[in-house]
Amino acid sequence: MRDDLAGELMRLLAADHGRFVLLLGDFGRGKTFALGEVARRIPSELPHLTPIFIEPRRPPAVPSPVRAVSPPEP
Repeated sequence: MRDDLAGELMRLLAADHGRFVLLLGDFGRGKTFALGEVARRIPSELPHLTPIFIEPRRPPAVPSPVRAVSPPEP
């Protein structure tokens, strides 16, 4: 993770030329933490923006198609 990723994201959001930011990275690199920090800082530092933070969740398990069409075992 970059030293001040949240600060860099805040600078991008404050720019006049757009506010869409896509943050990609490997598992466990601090993406969710950084975005939570940005959402916490926006009201005081960029009050004209409204943060929307959607916490990632694991999608529900979907049964295997093979199991769905296989006959039940006796």
